[in-house]
Amino acid sequence: MPVQQLSLQLVQSTALYGKAIKFGGGLLHVGKRNGFFGTDFELPSCTTARAFVNYDVTDAIGITAEVNNLFMKRIT
Repeated sequence: MPVQQLSLQLVQSTALYGKAIKFGGGLLHVGKRNGFFGTDFELPSCTTARAFVNYDVTDAIGITAEVNNLFMKRIT
């Protein structure tokens, strides 16, 4: 388990054609952590960004589009 982990998400809600729509984005930072139990292999810390939009088509149905690792940084 990482010693440090931080997650931050911001959401803006509004209406489009009388239906609820939400736009948002966030950051996830994970600190250095062990790669495998019983070894000294260590995974580096990393920070990823995400963005999403959610639209309520009806009162019972919503549609969501989401992009994770927004800046396409390879996590190695």
